[in-house]
Amino acid sequence: MNWSKTKSIFIVCFLLLDAFLVFELYVRQQDQGVEKLDESPGTHNTFRISTTIPPTPQNVTFLRGSRVDFSKEKNTIAGMIASGNGSPGQKISIDDQGMQLHGTLASPIAGDMNNADLQKAILSLVYKGQSYTYWKNDPKARTVNFVQLYNDRPVFISKRSNIQMLSFTISQKRAVGYQQSYFQFKRSNYVDIISADKAISNLGENTDLLDSERPIIKTVELGYVNLVSDAGADPLIFIPAWHIVVQTGKGSQEYFVNAMSGNVQTLN
Repeated sequence: MNWSKTKSIFIVCFLLLDAFLVFELYVRQQDQGVEKLDESPGTHNTFRISTTIPPTPQNVTFLRGSRVDFSKEKNTIAGMIASGNGSPGQKISIDDQGMQLHGTLASPIAGDMNNADLQKAILSLVYKGQSYTYWKNDPKARTVNFVQLYNDRPVFISKRSNIQMLSFTISQKRAVGYQQSYFQFKRSNYVDIISADKAISNLGENTDLLDSERPIIKTVELGYVNLVSDAGADPLIFIPAWHIVVQTGKGSQEYFVNAMSGNVQTLN
């Protein structure tokens, strides 16, 4: 047996094995990189995570949403207008062929709109307020915005649709009125979805966030979103999406990662 030839074969085999192990380690770091914090000075190539990464749920579907015709909810609305049980009265009008409700509060409500108790109080004034959850403040538009929940998951809709799911108008730090739509949802078509980790990875690959000053992920949650701007369509289709809020040196930015395709989208 030619020992020199055998030794060469062993060397080649070890080199191939070493290359494979290095590649496997690289892949693992790529998969875990969204949560790995690189402490080397001057490097900002990973996200920091300041929230719990949720598991991937099963039995996820599309949603079909139809807006309630408020003109057919006269008894409920009459109860909202009446002042009782310590709640302020309000003047209500309905437009958009019954699909949009406008409320003007007789006594504006003052306070910190980020306060959970105050949010609960103002939600008690609207149609089926228990079905909504706080979304965000918009200082430029002077609004506090809420979205509907479906099975405890938030449902978002594009601004291009001109549909106000629930938006309180703020004047001099007081809630003075609101605009509201209410959807009835039905499940439709089961789909397979990507994990939250994969969604975060896609976000890093398809935006310039990783070029910023150590971005911090503040929120990761599975919800539903409609990005089609046809407000006249009925029903509207809402797709499952990972809602991700990122804090950078420039402020907070929110993204929606399509939970099926992995595409990164925004509501603007």
